[in-house]
Amino acid sequence: MPAASTQTTEPFESTRLGRAYRAVAGARGDRFIAAAKSTRTWVQYESALRIFSDWCADQGAVALPASSETLRAYVIDLAERDYSPSTIAAYLQAIATQHRIAGHPIDRRPLAETMRGIRRLADPPRQAQPLLAEELRQVLALLDATKPADARDGALLAIGWAAALRQVELTGLDWQRRGAGPDKGTGALRETTEGLEVVLAVSKTSQHAVVKMPIPAADMPTAGRWLSAWTALASLRPGQPVFRAIDRHGRIQDERLSSAAVAHIIRRRVRAMALAASASEEEASLRCLAYSGHSLRAGYATSAARLGVQEWRIRARTRHRSAEMVARYVRAAEGWTESGLGGLGF
Repeated sequence: MPAASTQTTEPFESTRLGRAYRAVAGARGDRFIAAAKSTRTWVQYESALRIFSDWCADQGAVALPASSETLRAYVIDLAERDYSPSTIAAYLQAIATQHRIAGHPIDRRPLAETMRGIRRLADPPRQAQPLLAEELRQVLALLDATKPADARDGALLAIGWAAALRQVELTGLDWQRRGAGPDKGTGALRETTEGLEVVLAVSKTSQHAVVKMPIPAADMPTAGRWLSAWTALASLRPGQPVFRAIDRHGRIQDERLSSAAVAHIIRRRVRAMALAASASEEEASLRCLAYSGHSLRAGYATSAARLGVQEWRIRARTRHRSAEMVARYVRAAEGWTESGLGGLGF
């Protein structure tokens, strides 16, 4: 007779996924239904529902089940406060999910015309400024590998750019292997004899299949050098978060860096680059605002397109579902080299 297992499993409700799911679904459903969506999605739903519940309380309206009139008033209020159409749609998705689980499915047809009007009147979505290869070199040249924040940021920028990672993918990496427990990462960063390998167990475009992304040392030695500097300072052990918070005294913390911090790091480093190039304080501050957490992915794709890398190779690294998204980067790059104006005599 096999011996009884002594391994203990943390109760589902105690995990980050379980807490977020229960906040949305209440007592309905189980961990298998919860696992159909990522932890990040349920956490976002929880946050969106908290905002909606507070709004309903202020308005004297019922949040669950919410009437069509309440929902329409809510989306109009969000639009008038300059929330983007995509954010409003995400909030509605959270509300609709909660209502469906609770047995009160929402008929979105009465909201369709309102949402169309909101989209037409909204400003075009702002595109992140790509952090191009030459700019990345300039940013890294200003960093000191002996300082914890500089070493971490150098590794984060180089690896995020080389693997064309999303913010949540980058901060979700654990060292050498995925950690254990409720707050384990969504992937791992490993050293190999040929360079580095990013292994994504969960990503936006692949919730179930493992994705492996090599960063060959022969092609991107910079990534390995900065990672070596950071791992030495942070004394990383297998299963720990790769990118971690650093307090104002320069002390490396145990907790994982938040995905929102990626954009702040990029902007801070771009600002420093601009100042080093003799920009004024005002110019540097304005310039860095054009960059976001997406600037690493956009920077790789744009730089590769400018070098003439084939679209299918770029898409293999960026993992875009649509070839059209990669084609945008190619068209933007070709606009400066193949504008259609060359040779016309002006």
